[in-house]
Amino acid sequence: MKGRIAALDAACARVNPVLAPIAAIIALLDVAVAAHRWAAVHPAAPAPAATAVAVAVERCSPVLPPELRDMAGRD
Repeated sequence: MKGRIAALDAACARVNPVLAPIAAIIALLDVAVAAHRWAAVHPAAPAPAATAVAVAVERCSPVLPPELRDMAGRD
């Protein structure tokens, strides 16, 4: 049993230096793909809607009728 464990330990010691550069390459590729997705074309920001909102507010009826607005402070 000790001989098998020693052989497995020796095999892992030989394979480990090979796996470290492979892991580094995979990590760099992962970062490159993430950066590519981050910099991908995003939809343009919509135009400011302040003018459209102002026009819509002018057309809407007031929330409270004027007679109720005058009584608001008398509660």
